[in-house]
Amino acid sequence: MSVTRLLLMAAAVWSTASATGIPPSTSLDTWRVVVAWLLVVVLLLAVTFGQGMPTARLNMGILPPHLRTDALLVIVASITALVAVLPNASLTWMPFVAVVLAGSCGRSWRAAALSVPPAVALGYASWQINHSGSALFINLIAVLAVFGWIWLRRAESEARDLAEAQQLVIAHERAKAATAQRQQQVAAQLHDVLAHTLSGLIVSLQTATLEARQEQASPQLQHRLSAATDLAKEGLGGARQAVESLHGATQAPVSDPAEDLGRWWSETTDRLRSTVDLHITTRGEPAAVPAQWTALAQSVLRESLTNSLRHAAGRPVRVTFSPNGVQVLSEGEAARFPTSRHPSGGYGLAGLQERIQGAGGFFTAGIDADGWLVTMTWPHSSGGMP
Repeated sequence: MSVTRLLLMAAAVWSTASATGIPPSTSLDTWRVVVAWLLVVVLLLAVTFGQGMPTARLNMGILPPHLRTDALLVIVASITALVAVLPNASLTWMPFVAVVLAGSCGRSWRAAALSVPPAVALGYASWQINHSGSALFINLIAVLAVFGWIWLRRAESEARDLAEAQQLVIAHERAKAATAQRQQQVAAQLHDVLAHTLSGLIVSLQTATLEARQEQASPQLQHRLSAATDLAKEGLGGARQAVESLHGATQAPVSDPAEDLGRWWSETTDRLRSTVDLHITTRGEPAAVPAQWTALAQSVLRESLTNSLRHAAGRPVRVTFSPNGVQVLSEGEAARFPTSRHPSGGYGLAGLQERIQGAGGFFTAGIDADGWLVTMTWPHSSGGMP
């Protein structure tokens, strides 16, 4: 319990004891004393157990900052009844507490209406104590001043909160605009570097294919040049899709993702076998990969095959598909593959790990007994890879 609450409770008990006398004064009716102490008990219980959501925002350092609405009503009613039943100078401070509570619950007619009963009780007590119009007038003016001050503080607090919320919205929109601008810049760079370069590569490969046919080169060489041309065209298509995604362009899916992954894997393995003599062994079916993970699985396969061609050219690659995940084992000297400490970077693996973990999956890449092993799994798997 806060020190403020303890002080409030102690002040209420002390003031009531002073008003009733210890032992109770014979000049007071017994029923007034009994009712007064019952109201004090109710007030203490409401202050003690009334903590809840901040329906009454009392952030001025005067009273507890979190009071439930029912506790607020009980406190105001108890103070009003206590001052009316036991009009005494030692209790005249309590209606001001009730007015502060009422004014802090909101800038509305409810706050004004809630402050009326304690103000009336204060006026009644002032008249009963002094029978002086001037004292009654001064107390009522003081109540109005306190209520007005609390009202203004409440307005300032709400204006400050509104300004902070607006600043957060503005900062968020600025961040979105900056992100969109960066995406536009990246899209332009991708278009200039990748798309233009691949377009030139395609033209060069098509020219080489035409020359090979005119010079009656071996069918095997012509086939490899044709497969390389198809591979460059596929890369150009992927670059264009990346640029479109950065521009915010979306396309509705036209086919099943699992079928797309299976078709892509079949075309890729056939092309790699014919162009670079890469021996790929596949266990399982790409259709086993859930639809929501096919795009990431394709990225893992593409990055793993690229690393295998770069760091272990000519060595076999074993790929395993299962409902639990995807594994790519590149046979060869594992130390030649990129890691986080490798001078060549390993940024592709780091980016894959970040994307997969961001989607809720798991990604590992490291040395295995047979070579370099890359594993991607996703939640709700049952027992790992076969």
